[in-house]
Amino acid sequence: LITLKKNKDNITISILDDGPGIPPEEIKRLLKPFERMDEARGNSEGCGLGLAIAERITQSHDGKLTIANRAKKGLEVKIVLPLISES
Repeated sequence: LITLKKNKDNITISILDDGPGIPPEEIKRLLKPFERMDEARGNSEGCGLGLAIAERITQSHDGKLTIANRAKKGLEVKIVLPLISES
């Protein structure tokens, strides 16, 4: 599920999944280039760059990317980007 929320100061993009989640101590690894959590599960797709690239793009726009386990199941990746006034 992908949601987009806008307020007067920023836009928040949330990406939710319903997978098993990951141990909290492993979440920071997801933002490191070439880190893949699925290797241990036998899923070898991808090269582990997606979230690292997304974080760098977000930071280049003065935004913030966070990853957190959801209360029931899965992860939430949240990107918050500041809005720039047109004046």
